[in-house]
Amino acid sequence: EVDTVVIDFAAEYDRAASENSLRTRLVKRLTIDKTDGAGIFQHSPGDITAGNARLSFADVVLPPISANEKLVMSYYKGLNVDHTSKDGADGVGFVVAVDGKEVHRSLKQTKEWEKVSCDLSQFAGRTANISLEMDALGNSSFDQATWGHPRIIIAGRRHTRKVIRKVFGIKLSGVKAASAAATTLHEATNGAVTHVSSFYRHLDLDAMTREAAADPHARA
Repeated sequence: EVDTVVIDFAAEYDRAASENSLRTRLVKRLTIDKTDGAGIFQHSPGDITAGNARLSFADVVLPPISANEKLVMSYYKGLNVDHTSKDGADGVGFVVAVDGKEVHRSLKQTKEWEKVSCDLSQFAGRTANISLEMDALGNSSFDQATWGHPRIIIAGRRHTRKVIRKVFGIKLSGVKAASAAATTLHEATNGAVTHVSSFYRHLDLDAMTREAAADPHARA
């Protein structure tokens, strides 16, 4: 089971409007804490008197939530360069704004990823303009920042996600076809369900796995 995602900002990057940034771009592949996803690179403006760099998403539908649920903005904050080791660098501010009003701010000076979240439950049940902003603070030196896996989720509302992976390299030797009806096998674990279907009724999965593991040409 996974959290219900309202909007994945990286996935919706192409519909956003960027302004006042030295550079903003989509990071298509970004693995953080062994989790694959995407991110958004955003550099603060060169002229800090112009305000924050801004990436705006218009007309984001924020659904109603129940009493035991929360609408949460979740992301990882990271810098390309550790500001604590650079003279003059003073960090950045990761800012979330709803309908032009700042509702969240998180400062960052070090390079490593840090997970951050903020409660947006007060906006549930409405359509809003949401912007991801980068504040240069005192100056824009080395302000190469990334929003990792930025999204809004409904915490407390879970759903099952089906993941299908094809497995190759298992040789079905000695298997007798009983009928054309497919046989389906399930194995449940804490995080997933293994689902195997075959038009062969009699499958010895243990033997098949051992055979595939022993085959130097087998791949999975």
